[in-house]
Amino acid sequence: TLTKSITVTTDAPLAIEDFSLQNQFKIYPNPVQLNSEIQIHGNFKKNDRIILFNISGSKILAQGIKRDRQNASLNLRNFNITEGVYIVQIISNSQIQTRKLIIQN
Repeated sequence: TLTKSITVTTDAPLAIEDFSLQNQFKIYPNPVQLNSEIQIHGNFKKNDRIILFNISGSKILAQGIKRDRQNASLNLRNFNITEGVYIVQIISNSQIQTRKLIIQN
């Protein structure tokens, strides 16, 4: 018989703090047609970054937000993008938010 003591600390946080609704972002339209522009609606701050990854995790593009605003856009015509599922991330000071983007022909 083997006996082992385990210490449990209860003052540690039990969950990750929820994002407030004002920090959530939405992509429109989704799905989007190939070679078009998507609108990203949220509460963006200066120096936030928008990053687009393909489903394999490779970074396709990164774009900074230059000032505080409610909307941002990505023109997909400027990048070599094919049909498929992509991941859009908004990186803020201490938060990373992720959404799925579907691109179709």
